[in-house]
Amino acid sequence: MSLGQVAGALAMAATEEHSHNLDIVHGGTGRVKGMAGNDRAVAAQRSTALGWLFRGFRLSGSKQRPVVRIILDHLSLAADAVAELRPLLDKARGGDWTGVRESARRIGELETRADGLHREAVMRIARGAFFSGTREDFLRLMEADDEIADSVKDATRVLAETPLLPNAAEILFNEGGLSVLEMVSRISVGIAALGAAIRALETDAKVAMDKAIAVEMAEEETDDIKAKLLVRIANRRGELDPLVILQLRDFVLELDNVADATEDASDIVVELVAKAEA
Repeated sequence: MSLGQVAGALAMAATEEHSHNLDIVHGGTGRVKGMAGNDRAVAAQRSTALGWLFRGFRLSGSKQRPVVRIILDHLSLAADAVAELRPLLDKARGGDWTGVRESARRIGELETRADGLHREAVMRIARGAFFSGTREDFLRLMEADDEIADSVKDATRVLAETPLLPNAAEILFNEGGLSVLEMVSRISVGIAALGAAIRALETDAKVAMDKAIAVEMAEEETDDIKAKLLVRIANRRGELDPLVILQLRDFVLELDNVADATEDASDIVVELVAKAEA
């Protein structure tokens, strides 16, 4: 069986349990949201409620610990790729498309290194013994992390493949007081919170939960910026070539995929905590 088949088989086995666990972990959230009126209030109340629930926490043992380390190393590469987006965007805004392609090349190298760690982690997970049936959860966490790196690479490829004229590139920046750089900043915040949540799997459930909630908040903020940028791009349809409109739109959507993958990974952290406390 190939590495891809191993990953696919393990992930498929976890799908039904994944849905059930999320229902348990997030049970009652809809009722709280209705009373609180906004997602931030929900997050604060959920964190307070979970603080007393997760006591005496310990998930990561001798078999899990090396996998957690590899997952964190992999996430660090994804974070480095996201950090490279800022200079890439600065070069695009300045019309330095040779520089854009160079930044895209560096991001591609980081993604390739992440793929190597991904393969190593899958093999460790496939061979190791894990606490309370968490093997599939660690696999899904690794896959979600890998999707972060893949989506960063896909976003840069979209932007770098065809140079934009200055008036087209400027749509992504401070026109209307909103910049794609703010979107990148919120993605970086989410990835940092995800890393803290994964590290806390070894020691502190409350921290893991709080950081997972912080990822969710960052993703929602990213989503708001995405929606405004897409409206701005759509409003310029009559001025720009349709292919340029599609290029800008696809770039923003690929960035949003980075945030979505980060949130997906944080949901798996929540499930791991729930299993450890079961």
